[in-house]
Amino acid sequence: MKQKLKGTIEFKVNEEKRSVVCVVIAHGKRFFGVAKCLESDTFDVEAGKVLAQMRATVKQRQFDLNLTREFVDTIKEAMEMNVRYSGVASPHYMRSLQNAKEEEKAQMAHIRDLKQRIKEFSKA
Repeated sequence: MKQKLKGTIEFKVNEEKRSVVCVVIAHGKRFFGVAKCLESDTFDVEAGKVLAQMRATVKQRQFDLNLTREFVDTIKEAMEMNVRYSGVASPHYMRSLQNAKEEEKAQMAHIRDLKQRIKEFSKA
């Protein structure tokens, strides 16, 4: 499942320091990714942008994952209260919990994929 990045993306290139910084603005927060070029390598702005954006995206996706986990905890608390007062778990809460857990798994897989791509890209 390919997920679209939500938010604004800005790049700052410093050819003198041979670095590219990507700033992803989402959820009212800034997530930074940095790509630096070794002295022994050829500085490529486009490759730096790709790497910096992947690193910033990992940070943004980890933030999203934490939000999903907080939502799962909230649903669990609501289910416990529902069971405590009615004696039965609501199907609505159970579906919401299942959907949130599936989203959590998808986000974790996406983060793992991005980290693997960063590792492969950095070796190239």
